[in-house]
Amino acid sequence: MTKQPFRTHSGIAAPYARDNVDTDAIIPAVAWREAGTDLSKLANYLFYDARFDANGKEIPEFVLNRPPYRRATVLVAGDNFGCGSSREHAPWALLAFGVRVVVASSFGDIFYNNCFKNGLLPVRLDPTALAQLRGSVAQSDGKQPVSVDLEACAVVGPDGSRFTFEVDAVGREMLLEGVDEIGLTLRHRAEIDAFQARQRQVRPWIYEAGFTAKAALALCIAFGMAVGALLGTSATAQEYPTKPVRIIVPAVPGGSADASARTIADRLGARLGQAVIVENKAGAGGVIATQFVAQAAPDGYTVLMAFDGTVVVQPAVTKVPFDTVKDFVAITKVSDAPLIIATHPGVPVKTLAELVAHSKTRPGGIAYGTAGTGTTPHLAGELLALRTGAKLTHIPYKGGGQALTDTLSGATPAIFTAVVTAIPHIQAGKLTPIAVGSPTRVRAVPTVPTFGEAGVTGMDFGAWCGL
Repeated sequence: MTKQPFRTHSGIAAPYARDNVDTDAIIPAVAWREAGTDLSKLANYLFYDARFDANGKEIPEFVLNRPPYRRATVLVAGDNFGCGSSREHAPWALLAFGVRVVVASSFGDIFYNNCFKNGLLPVRLDPTALAQLRGSVAQSDGKQPVSVDLEACAVVGPDGSRFTFEVDAVGREMLLEGVDEIGLTLRHRAEIDAFQARQRQVRPWIYEAGFTAKAALALCIAFGMAVGALLGTSATAQEYPTKPVRIIVPAVPGGSADASARTIADRLGARLGQAVIVENKAGAGGVIATQFVAQAAPDGYTVLMAFDGTVVVQPAVTKVPFDTVKDFVAITKVSDAPLIIATHPGVPVKTLAELVAHSKTRPGGIAYGTAGTGTTPHLAGELLALRTGAKLTHIPYKGGGQALTDTLSGATPAIFTAVVTAIPHIQAGKLTPIAVGSPTRVRAVPTVPTFGEAGVTGMDFGAWCGL
């Protein structure tokens, strides 16, 4: 989705000296869950806490409807800002509040990466330079601006002092060009096509094989072959396994990948004669779990339920701590389900045209939840916004199950998810289906039009996962 390019910024700064600020502090749960909360107020907490009263005592807890003491566009923080991952949309909350730049000596990895994807610039300065800048900001008391030049990678404090910084190359490009993952994907289409071509050549069966209930025995054989490839031996299904096997799911329980993994675990366990255990390791759009499996012993006892977004999209558009082709042996594709966009019944829309029109009447647009940043549902949402001009705000979760829970409760107005996950809630009247991302209508929900029927072409999106 195209955003306003970031090259230079000059604005009032606010000092916030506390270290180890968790994302839960940026978006307090009490505010996030409160019905009717103005989302642009979520980040106010930082600006309350930044101020001291006349006796040098910090102003205490977050107060929902109290205005901040200062509207600042640059936050000068401390060390390890944005640690944790339970609020992966924290950068977006800061942007909604009006912040464009956060300066700190270090950041939480997930927060740092999500800053670029949302359009917020994270600036890392060494502790000495940070202390000098923060002192200058405090002395200025908001009367003089702080200037940031992304092209020169430099910050100029209120007193004229200049500090240089380094920034992630991919993130810098995203900000300078005003694009997020889908925009960067379109800009680098040739490189991505070449990457996928290499992957198809090395591991063609991950694209060709399908999973059905009758494929369990084939999976057992494939497991044995995969172990043999990993160990460089002629291991067979008869020699494997001798202990429980773990399937690592890069999402919280409740999503389509989690359901598929548990179905496979039951059938494989019976065939293999060993327990097959499903473990959920959510966060960072699947990167945390994928890295965990990549670093596990290559013995076939730790298996990844891989997402297309995690093993194909993210390695092509951002830096990830694994190599899809070199670090994994593909076994089979497990599922390939079309996506659907659906809304909470409280949202006054029934069709895609109504959804697009309604989004343009709201200051912040319509928020939609997905299984995480860089996942196929996220890319589908961004492409929909690009094709229709809809004002959509992405809210990444640690998995599709968590995103679905918040949409069912009304905390998030809309969701992009696998149609199989949404069907029972559509049938129960708890979700309003808008359109499906398949060439033809889905038999289980025959009244729901395709995106093509709703007037938007090129939206045939399916989310696959595989072992």
